[in-house]
Amino acid sequence: MENQLAGAPCDTDAHHIIAVLEQQLAALDKRGAHIAAAHLDAAIQQLRLDCARR
Repeated sequence: MENQLAGAPCDTDAHHIIAVLEQQLAALDKRGAHIAAAHLDAAIQQLRLDCARR
């Protein structure tokens, strides 16, 4: 998945993916899975940075 997203343009699909990941992040936080949530948050931030660079 990482290789596919790395070359993908940041369009509405990328923004949709970020929105879905943020929903999952909230669910992890709600369940108390803070370590998993931290990893997911880092992935979301990296995707945002990649989009901003393009």
